[in-house]
Amino acid sequence: QTLELVTQDDRYEPAAAAAAAKSLAGQGVLALMLSRGTGPTEAMLPVLKENRLALIAPATGASSLYEPHQPYVFHLRASYQREAERAVKHLAGIGVKRITIVQVNDAFGNDAGKGAIKGLDELKLRAQSHLR
Repeated sequence: QTLELVTQDDRYEPAAAAAAAKSLAGQGVLALMLSRGTGPTEAMLPVLKENRLALIAPATGASSLYEPHQPYVFHLRASYQREAERAVKHLAGIGVKRITIVQVNDAFGNDAGKGAIKGLDELKLRAQSHLR
């Protein structure tokens, strides 16, 4: 069967992403794929559910797209929390004795930071806070 790839630019705006998803669903697309960013992807969730439409490989690792479980979202990457947790464990596993966590003070940074702290906690390593 021949597939046609249709692209739309949501300008990284959640409302535009939801509108594009709704328009594509109305055209009977097989699936959506490779959405970019947390906000636009989150805005598409109601459209996915309403139309029982799959979203494949969103380019975000936000925990909100993993928990609660989103049955129409098929990830090809780990969550930001899991990535940071595993990075900390890997560094400790190869003998790194001091690990510094620098994070952006936004939803992305806080999400990944939780994973890094979890990794430190599981290794019984101490996290120190240095706010500026």
